[in-house]
Amino acid sequence: MKKQPQTPTPENEDLSGDPELWEFLGKNTSQEASPLFSRNILREIRIETVNKPTFWQNFLRPRHLAPTALATLATVTILLWNPFQQQEKTSLTNTKHSEVIPAEVASTIESTLEAELLVAAADSPDLFSDEEVISMLF
Repeated sequence: MKKQPQTPTPENEDLSGDPELWEFLGKNTSQEASPLFSRNILREIRIETVNKPTFWQNFLRPRHLAPTALATLATVTILLWNPFQQQEKTSLTNTKHSEVIPAEVASTIESTLEAELLVAAADSPDLFSDEEVISMLF
């Protein structure tokens, strides 16, 4: 029994002008999978997973080594030849050591800071945890 070509539905009206397509669709018969289809597919998956290279094997291939080597070389070059670091080194060596704070001034600043932190904790209780407030008091 020969199948008759389907008539186009309203959503397929753009295909209605192609009689060869409808003739092909009318001739097309469904095919069934072989009984061993699922076993063959699972065997192919197992073979692919066994032969799949590990991360390090894949990483050490030449197509990955070249970009990695270039990126490493660029990073080392930037770190060794950074004009900003050279400027910082020269500015640090040119600073005077007269900026050292005397011990009395440092202790005054420290006690003032502790008092200000306690005032801030009293004004806003959510600012510090209970453990932090206790460590400030003792």
